[in-house]
Amino acid sequence: MLLTGIDVGVIRPDLAERLLPLRLERPKVRRTEAELWAEYEEILPVVLGSLLDLTVKVRAADAEIPTDLRMADFAHLCAQLDAATGLGALSAYRRSLDDLNDDVIEGDLLAQTVLEHAGGMESGSEQRMTSAEWLHCLTRLYVGEDCRALPKGWPTTGKVLSDRLKRLQPTLAARGVYIDWGRTKVARYIEVSRPPAPLVSEQEQVLRSVRKHGETKTRKSRRTIALPKQVVDVLEAHKRLQKQERASKGKAWSPTGRVFTTRSGEPLDAANVRRDFKAIAKKAGLEPEWTPRELRHSFVSLLSDHGIPLERIAQLVGHTSQATDRGGLPQAAPAGHHAGSGGHGRDLRQAKRGACRRGLTKFLWPPVWPPERKSGPVLISQYWA
Repeated sequence: MLLTGIDVGVIRPDLAERLLPLRLERPKVRRTEAELWAEYEEILPVVLGSLLDLTVKVRAADAEIPTDLRMADFAHLCAQLDAATGLGALSAYRRSLDDLNDDVIEGDLLAQTVLEHAGGMESGSEQRMTSAEWLHCLTRLYVGEDCRALPKGWPTTGKVLSDRLKRLQPTLAARGVYIDWGRTKVARYIEVSRPPAPLVSEQEQVLRSVRKHGETKTRKSRRTIALPKQVVDVLEAHKRLQKQERASKGKAWSPTGRVFTTRSGEPLDAANVRRDFKAIAKKAGLEPEWTPRELRHSFVSLLSDHGIPLERIAQLVGHTSQATDRGGLPQAAPAGHHAGSGGHGRDLRQAKRGACRRGLTKFLWPPVWPPERKSGPVLISQYWA
């Protein structure tokens, strides 16, 4: 095992799927080395005893071995840890791999260009060309009609391109673009392919909503919610912009009928959402570790601040009882207080002032309650109806 502070995933993209990133929090109070060692010696017996107890508990747990991850033993250990404690270690590990892949793609213009080219390919299709032909194709795509200058480090020969693609192969595969090499009687070739889309009926897609592994979380999740006027206005503006994008893309647009899509009409994945959310949070002056999940916590906190009855909030967020929400609601919390207990995170009340000054929430702030009735776009799950 190698412990390093270097961003190896960007330097060597092929190592990204074998990395386990750890984020160290900056200490708020600095202490001397002697104080740290004294505290360490004091708590060491408790730490070691707890780890041994946890190890026995985890190793005795039954869990399926994930078959899609490079570090299968570590993934199996995460699955056992989840079965024993319910911590969500495996999903956290998958998210960390997604973040690493995002870092690799964001730092590599060649990877971005390959994904852009693959975005115009149909699902289940493949393209074969020599390395020199691929170099010409990708270079022409990057340069575009604006004749952009090639960036430093752009491949200059087919051999260099082939070597770069070998390092990017795991990262691109994680985004549904597969690279392979072969040979005919004439010459060697590089094959770029996209897997066929799974056959899922429209009805099943609606019921599955955005959950990756099947049905909605609970039957209570199947519910109709009235949208505030501000949200309706934003959705109508979004639908008009999407219509313009669809017209400009022509045949390159994938007609999925979804409300939120990529620039080519394809469904968004978790990495797309996190990347866009990070960009919005940065513009609003928020900390980079904010996640989309905290919007749900803020929704609950804001409704509570505006005096909405607890039973109504529980209905809106799909909880079966008020007790579930009571643990996450602020009780007469002062402005700017980070609401939450029992695992619920902070909310947007403290940050909304800066966001409003930047004009980022002119449609969505302040919330209007109850929602004003207005005809607008109809949504069924993530689809336009």
